[in-house]
Amino acid sequence: MTLPQMTQEAAEAILSRRQSQPLVSRGDLLQIQEVTQGVFNSIVEKVTVVSDRFTVRAMGASRAVSQSTGRPSDLGVHLTVTLDRTSGRCQIARLRQDN
Repeated sequence: MTLPQMTQEAAEAILSRRQSQPLVSRGDLLQIQEVTQGVFNSIVEKVTVVSDRFTVRAMGASRAVSQSTGRPSDLGVHLTVTLDRTSGRCQIARLRQDN
């Protein structure tokens, strides 16, 4: 498969960059000098960036009535989880909880 306007030089530069630093988004291609705006525009809908690490952020909130005071109280929890699926199974690599 060939990509429109892709040059050998640009393809080699992309491969070289991927070996030293993963591409996080398709926009990262524009950081590679050999990938011109014209090349980027012609390939952007035909390429994808796949990752095996994901960060998930979630917030939960609960409102309850305190049994001791009878007043409402709020409880909030913020979770940040880094998931890793390089082994084929999704595993928690990092978990942070802020209350």
